[in-house]
Formats: sequence, structure tokens, C-alpha cells
Amino acid sequence: MVVPAAIVLAALIGGGAAALIVLARPAAGLVVAPKRPDLFVGGVRTLTARLGGRRVRVQWSSSDPAVVTIGPHGRARARAAGQATITAVGGGRSGSLVIDSVGIRRLQLELPGTIGYGQQLRARVVETLTDGTTPAHPPIPVRIALPPGAPLQAAGPVLVGTALGTTTVRASGLDGPAATERVQVVPAVPTNTTTVTPGFVPHAPLAVQIDNGPTSDPHTGLQAADIVYEYDTEGGITRFTAVYWHLRPAAVLGPIRSARLILIQVQKMYDGLAVFSGASNGTYANLYHDGVPMLTDDCCGQDFYRTSNHVPPSNLFTQGHLLLAGLASQFPALHHAKLPYALLPPHPDPLSPGSIRTVTIDQTPGNVPAYHYNPVTRTWQRWLNGTPQVDTATGAPIAVRNLIVVTANWHFTNYVEDVLGNHSIYWALNGSGPFQAYIDGRAFIGTWHRPDTGLPLLFTDAGGQPLPLQTGLTWIEVVAPGTTVTAGS
Repeated sequence: MVVPAAIVLAALIGGGAAALIVLARPAAGLVVAPKRPDLFVGGVRTLTARLGGRRVRVQWSSSDPAVVTIGPHGRARARAAGQATITAVGGGRSGSLVIDSVGIRRLQLELPGTIGYGQQLRARVVETLTDGTTPAHPPIPVRIALPPGAPLQAAGPVLVGTALGTTTVRASGLDGPAATERVQVVPAVPTNTTTVTPGFVPHAPLAVQIDNGPTSDPHTGLQAADIVYEYDTEGGITRFTAVYWHLRPAAVLGPIRSARLILIQVQKMYDGLAVFSGASNGTYANLYHDGVPMLTDDCCGQDFYRTSNHVPPSNLFTQGHLLLAGLASQFPALHHAKLPYALLPPHPDPLSPGSIRTVTIDQTPGNVPAYHYNPVTRTWQRWLNGTPQVDTATGAPIAVRNLIVVTANWHFTNYVEDVLGNHSIYWALNGSGPFQAYIDGRAFIGTWHRPDTGLPLLFTDAGGQPLPLQTGLTWIEVVAPGTTVTAGS
């Protein structure tokens, strides 16, 4: 007789006849695995039951389903912080284990008070768990929620500013704790990689008038700007208003020329300091009427100098340390003013290069800028009338990251602007209008918006989404309706 699962003893009974006494071994229990299935709230773990090393089918139960639930196939889910015993029963045998469910004791949501329109930010959530630990990365699922109609969109922890306004962002854990932060979506302004440095702290922007007339070449310092506006002044020539938020002291800028009416609008957009050399009586009257802070060679000759390598009047230059000294000494309140918008920090470019290689703009009969896309640097090299327009500070053609062609209405004013008798031009950059943009060899069309004189231009593509502005020099061509813009591969 073979009894493999028993203990066999021999004994003598009565007259010496031998007998077998079989003592049964206690039945083995089910082994439930894994041995340490501790879970975070919201976590899931599949348990197994084995007998003699073989997996068997059992019925599962939880001592506290409010803490941990268990499905018919052993799928345990932690619902709340606490402890629950999971039991498996099958074939008259049973086994169990204890699950500790760790939840959130306190939740903290970290977001800046402002987010730029079109800016993407990742919400940072700090969890203090019921076991007293504060992990570096939240291990418990947290849901980011926004109220209906919020000026933000959320994709998991990533938030995107999609409209101007203020809203409340709510982060909540599955077991109850929640945290909220008030966030305002403000206009966003792109920045240039040549000016943004580690520890970047912007000063009030400098809006500098730079010549683009027949005697202006070569230019210096345009590549270091964050934004450059180009526009028709009068008599078939254009001028630049270059805007700098972090001007390096050694930077050379020029040639500096006189103000035009559009400078008032640019200064109001960014709450900056207007830098120029003279203006007509009519334009000066408008500058004073609108309270534009000005740094000019008329009042502050020490902040400018003339060179011998340019033909007058295109020989007036300045340097970063001169302008920064003038800003700090003469406009201390402006220098430390809080900017009413968000500067976009350097960020990865999610676009893949497109097939457009040239963009030509028939701005005026004597001024036809063209932009040639370089897929290696992912920039547009600027040419003017068939010749590369070089910045002497870099020794290379001006390289533009975001090229935006803004169509705006205009009219002549009633006063003379230049010595040739041409009247000044007023560009209407309030309200809204169409634009074309060229970024990474791709074309975008949409609508520019400026709902208030104290706001920068906002750009919305054809789908109503913010234009994907990239880190680098942004060049805004302001053109009249009907201006021919040709893009080709």
C-alpha cells in the first residue's frame, strides 16, 4: 500500500498481527502571491493562487472593498488608503494575504501665476503620502481638471494657454485630496536664443529704430533682437523697429534712425522704451501726446556715437551698455516694471521641416525682401533685392526663426514726415486682420488679434489654435492689403 501524502507507522495488535496506522497530514493551504502586493491608491495588481506549485481556480473576496476590491480573476485594485485582507477559496482550501494601500495625505499643485497664450507647461504635483513619504515623482494617479470654458486645455499634466483669461486648475487624487491654483493666461512673446541666457531676467524692452534706407548697409545687432518689425515708412523705403528684452552690454546696434508712428504702437504693445534719432514735428507731437518714454540723441547724446564707416545720416550707432545705463538712470520705474505678458522661454520645436524653401514679399517697388529656408539650421536667411542682408555682429545673413507677414490697413497723415515732402503713414494695428506665417519650412494662415492697445499681437491659426512660435528671432513684416507674397519649394 502506497500512501505518499501520509505518515505510516507499524504496530502490533492483539496476538501479534501487524497492522498499518495511517496518520493523515494536514491539508496544505493555498499560496496567494505575490507576497508583498502593497499598492498605491488607484493601482492594480493581479494576484494568483497556487496549490502544490500549480495555479488553481478560486473565489476571491476582500475584507474591505472600500479599500481594495478584487475581481473574479484576481485583479486587485486599491480604492482608498488603508488595509484589507484578500482571501482565496477553492477545493475546500483557502489562503490569504494583507494588502496595504497607500494614499495621499496632502496634495500640492505647483504652477506659475501666469501662462503665455500658446505656451505649454507641465503642472508639477507634490504628493505627501499616508505613510509619511514625499516621493520625487507622484506614484499615485492625479487628475488635472479645468472648469468649462477655461482659457486652458489640459492633456494629462500638460497645460496649453488657448485664450486670454483667468481660471482655476484643480488637481485631485483618487482617494479625495485635492489642490487648486489660480492661473492667468496672458499674451506670449517669443524670445531669441541669442539673447536668452541662463538665469535670464528681462529688463523693460528696448524698441530701437534701425535704418533700412539706401545707405544703411551693413546692419549691426538685428540678429540679437527678439522681435523685428519691418514696415513701409514713406517714399518706398522701409524701416525696422527691433525689440530687445535682454540686451548684452557689448552689443552694437545700428544704424539708428528717426521715429515713425508705428513705434508708438510697438512701445504700447510691450511697455518698453523707444530708442531713436529725431522725428518730424508731427510724429514728436504724437509721441508726447501718448506719453511714450523716449531715449534719443536729442536728449541723451552720451548714449549714441557716430562712425566713419557709414555715410551720414546712416552713421549713428549705440551699444548695449549705453542703452541699459540710460534705461536704469532715466527710467528706473520702467526698468523694474512688471511686464504685462509672458516671455516664451527656449523650448523644443515639435514641428517637422516642411517643403517651402523661399518666401518673397513685394513690400515696395524698391524693397523686396526674400527669405531662403536652411533645413540644417531651420532658419530663414534674409535677402534684400537679391543680396544677402548680413549682420556684421555675426558675419552671416540675418537668420529668422518665425517669419510672420501681417496685413494691416494704413493711411497717410496730414503732416509731412521727411525732407522730400512725403507724408507720414499710420498703420492700424488694433483689432484684427489676416496673417501668413512661415516656420520650419511650413506655411500657416490665420488671424492676428490685438484687443487692447496695451497688448502684443496674438496669432491664431486657421483652426483657432495659437501659432506654434519657436525659439529664435521673430520677424514681423507689416504689409498693406493686396501685397504679393510668394512661397515656393
